[in-house]
Parts: sequence; structure tokens; C-alpha cells
Amino acid sequence: DATIRTTSTHPHQAEIVSPILKGQDGLDKLEKVLDAMNECEVKVNKSCGIHVHHDAEMLNTEQMVKLSQFYTFYETILDGLQPMSRRASNSYNEPMKYRKSSHTLFDEMESKKSMHSWIARERSEDHKRENMRSAFAGTFPRACKLNILSAYGTNGTIEFRHHSSSTEFLKLKNWIVLTQSMMVFASNNRKKLSKKHKPSFSKMFKLLEVEKELERFYSFRRLVLRDKYFSFTSGCTKFEDGYYPRSRPRGIGS
Repeated sequence: DATIRTTSTHPHQAEIVSPILKGQDGLDKLEKVLDAMNECEVKVNKSCGIHVHHDAEMLNTEQMVKLSQFYTFYETILDGLQPMSRRASNSYNEPMKYRKSSHTLFDEMESKKSMHSWIARERSEDHKRENMRSAFAGTFPRACKLNILSAYGTNGTIEFRHHSSSTEFLKLKNWIVLTQSMMVFASNNRKKLSKKHKPSFSKMFKLLEVEKELERFYSFRRLVLRDKYFSFTSGCTKFEDGYYPRSRPRGIGS
């Protein structure tokens, strides 16, 4: 991967792609690979990232809308679980709320639900996928923290791009479990999100119904990062206003 920055002590770069992993057996295999990487003194830096893919076949379009709404509401809190380099925005980890509030995006995503009914009339599965991809692409870029577009591509997965890179098994395992719980939440039609939803750290874990051990892990990590950056939300995407770049992007005129 040419985007990975090398150093004088580590002049080679690599992207490691796993096969499809499932359940505890998959986590065991991941741990073995990370152990081997650490034995070889593999290092990561800010130019690296972790992309977790979950099978999108478990979600219909309305449930994908719900997942995107959940991530939009909780983007600020999820930013707070990451180091500064993975918070509001970078080229490979773009914000959900780019120049938009959570409530604005909630309404935009609601409109995608009505598109599903007429897109479903298409006879060609390829046309269906392309039309749904176009519908979501109008709101979120491919390099977004939550890549919905991947579900309508060749992978057929939801891609979570938010997490910083690491060779620590516990960090990666817990992020995999947390993102999987988001998929399960989205697939549960009995659980609803409304435009008036008020996100909080504790409410997120209550909605996702995860083990207390996972909540304790992220509670501690959140406190460590707060002490490092002097605030829970330093550098995070804002809930009401979204993310606004501090300077004009290159190539944009006055």
C-alpha cells in the first residue's frame, strides 16, 4: 500500500488482508497472526489503519439506513475512542457528518428507504446494486468511517474504516465485537432510532447490548484518551454541526 509511510528503521510497507474469518476460530487465527507480527517487530504509524468488513447480506436497505443513522448519531462518541489521527477527518477516514448535523443526515437517510421500493422493481441484480450504490454515494463517500457503498460492490460487505492501526489483539478483537454488535442492532427491527435520539456513551452500550467487559474496556480507553487530549471530545466531529474543515481544500477557488 503506497499510502503507508516508511521510516529509516522500517523501510518496507505492507497491507495485510485476512481471509474471511468467523467466530472464535477467526479471532484465534487473528491472534496468531498478530503474535507473529510482534515477534517480527512489525510497527504501525499514523498512516496505517484497520478496516473491518462484516457480511452485508444480513441487512436489507432499511437496516443499512438504520446502521448509517446510528453511526451518524454516535460518530462523536466513537471518535472519542480513537487517537487524534482518527478523529474528525483525514483522507482515508472521512467524517459521516461533513458540513451537516446529525439531524440533517437522519432525514437524508430516511429518504433512502423510499428509494428501495422502486429500485427493487429492477429485474437485473446488477442494476439494483448500482442504483442503491448511487443512492448512498450521494450522501457518504467511499472513504467514510462507515463505508456503506462496499455493500453494493464486489465485496458485499459493510466496511468500518474508523479504527487506528494496532498490533494489539485486545484492541482489534474488541473493535470487531463492537462493530459486529452494530450490525446486529441494525438487523433488529424491534429497535428503532428517532430523530430526537440523544446519544451518550452509556446509552450506546445499552442499545448494543454488549458484555460489560467490553463497555469497561472502552470506558477505560476513553478516560486515557481524555487525559491525553484534555477533553472527551477534543478534535472530534461535532454532533450538531458536523465537521467543517479549518482551511480551504486545495484546488478550491475563493
